[in-house]
Amino acid sequence: MRILILSVPFLGVEEIGKAISLDLGYTNFVSDPMNLDFYGTTIRHYYHNGDELVYMEGGIERPYIYPNDVPDNSVFTHYVGHNKLPGNLTEDEFLSQWGAKFDKIVAIKSNNLEIGWKRWCSSGAQEDNNNVQFEMYHKQHCGKYLYEDSHFDQAIVDKLTTQHTLLENYILSTGITAINAQDIVRQLVGDEAISGEELTLEFNKLNIGLGDIGTVDENEDINNLHLWMVTRGGLLSY
Repeated sequence: MRILILSVPFLGVEEIGKAISLDLGYTNFVSDPMNLDFYGTTIRHYYHNGDELVYMEGGIERPYIYPNDVPDNSVFTHYVGHNKLPGNLTEDEFLSQWGAKFDKIVAIKSNNLEIGWKRWCSSGAQEDNNNVQFEMYHKQHCGKYLYEDSHFDQAIVDKLTTQHTLLENYILSTGITAINAQDIVRQLVGDEAISGEELTLEFNKLNIGLGDIGTVDENEDINNLHLWMVTRGGLLSY
């Protein structure tokens, strides 16, 4: 099956999509491939190879190039309204064309944008030295940054609000199945962990073949272990 998960950034969908791919036994997970502010850009940095510092220069590999076919056994994510799209297509035009390459399109949305824009603002306030890898690191680990009033950026709030509206409109116009991030992932440190029964109920609404989450099978292995860990245990961010 080829699965496309639509969302907006800073809900934790990158890690959720990766966990779904692993639990389904799929070989291909691609996070937001239209993000050409990251994929395909040139990087220059030093790293230690065990003996000495080595200078490295090159491009960040693009995991998928539109309009190529999507391989079977794949999970892709796409942040609606977040990236410039090929051929100046609108979001609806792009998803109409690209979506035909997938067997299943579902969505993970939010009922509390404040948490999302605070994560975005706090990650954007960190020093990145104009390095796209540092910038992406801060986004992917924004849950560890404490939001401060000085981080506030109205432009970020407006962007996330617009993206959320685009996603909601697409869900309504197409009838695809959507679940709320707040129902599947702990949002704040003080939140209680979500039970396996609740996770199973929500994720099975997507009808992507996951089954029970967090139960133990006859071999004493946890069903859908990766989803169980990332949604119930930690706090996801990007």
